Amino acid sequence: MIDKAWRVVASLTILNSFKKLGFPMPNLVDVYYLLMGILEDKVMQALDIKGVIPQYLDEEPYSTEKVSNLKLKYLSEPSRILQANFNSHEEIKLLLQGKVLNPSYKCIESGNLDAFVMWFDLHLDEMDKISTAPKKESDHGCWEQAIFFVLPQYLEGASSFCKIGDNIEAEFLCRGHFQLKKVKFSNSIPRNNFNQKLTMDPSLIYLLNSYVTGDVISLNLKDVSPVDNASILDISSFPILSLKFLKDSSNTVHVLKTQYQSEIEQLRDAHEISHERLIFKSYEDFCNNKMQCDFLIVDPVEMCGLLKKNLLEDVTVLRMQCLKDSGLVVPGEIEIHAVLVESATLKEHSKIVSDERVDGYKISQIMNAYKCQIHQDIQYSTLPHQNITNPFKLCSIDLNNKSESGTRSFFSNSLKTTEVEVITNGNVTAVIYWFTLKYHSNFLVNTSDPNGLWKQGAIVLDEEVQVSKGEKICLQYSLKNSCFQVGIINH
Repeated sequence: MIDKAWRVVASLTILNSFKKLGFPMPNLVDVYYLLMGILEDKVMQALDIKGVIPQYLDEEPYSTEKVSNLKLKYLSEPSRILQANFNSHEEIKLLLQGKVLNPSYKCIESGNLDAFVMWFDLHLDEMDKISTAPKKESDHGCWEQAIFFVLPQYLEGASSFCKIGDNIEAEFLCRGHFQLKKVKFSNSIPRNNFNQKLTMDPSLIYLLNSYVTGDVISLNLKDVSPVDNASILDISSFPILSLKFLKDSSNTVHVLKTQYQSEIEQLRDAHEISHERLIFKSYEDFCNNKMQCDFLIVDPVEMCGLLKKNLLEDVTVLRMQCLKDSGLVVPGEIEIHAVLVESATLKEHSKIVSDERVDGYKISQIMNAYKCQIHQDIQYSTLPHQNITNPFKLCSIDLNNKSESGTRSFFSNSLKTTEVEVITNGNVTAVIYWFTLKYHSNFLVNTSDPNGLWKQGAIVLDEEVQVSKGEKICLQYSLKNSCFQVGIINH
């Protein structure tokens, strides 16, 4: 963009005046990096399945996170690896053509090097600058930081563990955007080369690791129902349970065609599962063929913490069309849990809280008139907040309820109410909710687990509600067409 702007200016007769009197803003950018180890979500972007390793596509060379919301430790001091002068068109052109950067770091803390974090200092003039650096408090600052995960293909050694005093060399390519190309540790041990590589989208790596951290991967379908030669219909985003089932049996599984079909096929081939045993079909094929299956496997909750779109409708139709009378939906029950919280952070994310936040411009009233209620995806364990109530169960959904009333309830718009007790004085800012997935009596997955990869949903109230300890609050909630809504009434 800055290169295009320079070319436009160069074509105008005002160029000489611009050179004397004008300058771009920001006119100078400093780029900083440091090394970090992630204490939780350590499997966010790392995956190892029978010698298959993930690779970022060139279009997705990094992720972004608000680093202050992660549990981590810094393994090095910050250092500047690049200064870009936007006053120099020649320098901008060189960066666009490609510049290799070889920063080196000294490890100040022992640990596993999981990622490099990058941020910018944007110099507006000689005195003023804006920094996107991570803040100490998670509710300060609006910037996210770029995170370059250290994947196996970047390492020149067998391990990514570093000790205090170790030197770590990296190679970055700056060509339009930054790319991590290589990481080398002092005294690193050579590793055996992987003989098979699978290119994966980062969102898929995250999804697969959620099955591991949620312990879903350890589920045995025979514990759900001891059916011999079970037939399976799997409409999950990625049929990891079905692949595990095929690896340990000789049955056939029908799975839904998804955007990840190519990756599913490569994993199937890596585990030497015959093509005839893993059959891809569309949703329409399932309904038209009227299969008779023992299990219908679903993944009810999106990674962002929301209930999957059209989940209840799809389960109802496929259960009637494709499941035996004795067949089961897995998981069979979904519980919705919630808690009322006070949180300045959630409030600031939902509206302009005052005109002072925008240098006194009188725009908050106008902008807030157009705000709408949305479900924010948040990390409950790191969100700055105060609980106004204890966590409580709102309701449960029985996916195996075959009665007519049970089927109708999936599509009804009936409003239900419940009362909860306030445990401290304060203001209710939002309702935070999450799910417990029941696979069988002894196998539960909680999507609020701080060590898991799911986020949680937050519904921010239009106006905060002041409450006192011991007071009872009435909540009204509804679940229609897989859309969950909840709010406070009569207060």
